[in-house]
Amino acid sequence: MTGGLLCRDRDEFCVWPIVGKKLVRMYVEDTTHYLLDNSSSSDREWKSLFPGDGLVRFGNTSDTYLPSMFHQLRCLDILRLGVVLHADNSTSDTKNREGCSPLELHCLNYLRQIVLCNADLHLYPVGGGPRDYVCRDWGAVYTALYQNQEKYSH
Repeated sequence: MTGGLLCRDRDEFCVWPIVGKKLVRMYVEDTTHYLLDNSSSSDREWKSLFPGDGLVRFGNTSDTYLPSMFHQLRCLDILRLGVVLHADNSTSDTKNREGCSPLELHCLNYLRQIVLCNADLHLYPVGGGPRDYVCRDWGAVYTALYQNQEKYSH
């Protein structure tokens, strides 16, 4: 482990081992936050999910990393913006024949792969309401992100 980063091989994959085994409960339900609209308040709320673009650095290198959790949240925001622009009947020169930008297609594919990789098997009754969900402690991830960004902001 170097500077808080655990890597098998520089060319393979690295993990940021900060969460540990602590679990937290999330009550999964609809919310009045993170809306699908084009308002500045929605933009701020979504951007708050990945402070500093969710980027971290380690050791004495200039290597920058995007932890998967923040990559996923950024992709959700990109898809939100695509839906909002589509709903506003906006057009873009970067749209392909499917009506999506290359970045939107990347995010759809990336999120599909992450869902498969995580293979979450929590069971929900069909037509059921909100439920408690047991999750890794995402608060610890945000704490570590802020500490990392503060350390390397100089």
